[in-house]
Amino acid sequence: MQTYQNYINGTFVEGYENIEVLNPATGQPFALQAIANSQQVDDAVQAARKSFLESNLKSPPCRTWSYGSKDG
Repeated sequence: MQTYQNYINGTFVEGYENIEVLNPATGQPFALQAIANSQQVDDAVQAARKSFLESNLKSPPCRTWSYGSKDG
C-alpha cells in the first residue's frame, strides 16, 4: 500500500501517524496518508504565508492580467 507524506516548505515529512484512505467506489483501503501534528500545521501555514507574501499573487488582478491572453 502506498504511503503519502505531507509536503511542507519544500520537504516531504512524516506525520505523527497515518490514516487509511478508502476508495469511494469499493470502500477498500488503497493508501496511507500522514496526519500532521500541530507544529507541522504551524510550519505549513508559515511557509504558505511567506510564499504568498513573496509572490505576485497579492497584486490586484488588473495588474497581473496578461493582455496577450486568449481570454481577453
